[in-house]
Amino acid sequence: PLCTLILYRHIVRTGGTSLRSSFCDARMPMRAAAVTWSPVGRPDSMPRGCQHKGMEAAKGRAVERFQTCALEGDVAAGAQGWAVEYHIANDGSRRFSGDARNVSDSRPEVRLDRAGAPLGELHWRWGSRARALTVLIVREPSSWFHSQWLNPEGPHMGWSHATRRNVMAAIQRLKPNPQWRALVGDSGDLQCPPEDIDCALGRFDVVGVTERLGEALQLVCSLAALRVCPTLRHLNSKQVVNKFSVGECRPVDGSGMAGD
Repeated sequence: PLCTLILYRHIVRTGGTSLRSSFCDARMPMRAAAVTWSPVGRPDSMPRGCQHKGMEAAKGRAVERFQTCALEGDVAAGAQGWAVEYHIANDGSRRFSGDARNVSDSRPEVRLDRAGAPLGELHWRWGSRARALTVLIVREPSSWFHSQWLNPEGPHMGWSHATRRNVMAAIQRLKPNPQWRALVGDSGDLQCPPEDIDCALGRFDVVGVTERLGEALQLVCSLAALRVCPTLRHLNSKQVVNKFSVGECRPVDGSGMAGD
């Protein structure tokens, strides 16, 4: 597409750091494919060149530039793309719902038949001109708690080294599922009732799982029709190996799922 925008919600310990670095590393291959690629992520942990001061303003500018590109972009000027990370409240991530709403015309729609059943195909209002996707990655709960325990950067979300003496007490305090709480409870950035899972998941075009992160990234690239898909870098993990972590996009069938 002439204009591409990927908005991804990063819940701690679900692979968001790997996605962040992958989208940052994609700048050079994208440039070789004549795409100007701009990643916007957390300033304290982004590689040099991907850091931004005033993160909330940077996110807003990325969305505005995508909208301008969709309406006025010049094919002769080349393709442009933005990957925007929404992680924690103080980096401007409360913008997520508003930003996703503002680009709703560029996000995919599932067409329904007269009975309300999906037809198995996606519709893009702007076709190949502009595409925007909202992305969420979640993690199997037992694996998530295990990752908290082994986190090389130190524990998150109320998990301290002192609580390791009483693991069950720590787990009980973090109920309900801390990933769900981070998504709809603590930050409130989805603007959904805490109990409404359909509302929350309906905010996203792609929902993947950490255990199959490479496949989720490939699906994002395929739906967005990116010329180059970032090579997934599994940071903070020495055990995860995914055979789909490659730099080429796999085809997407009519249902929007990656083919075998």
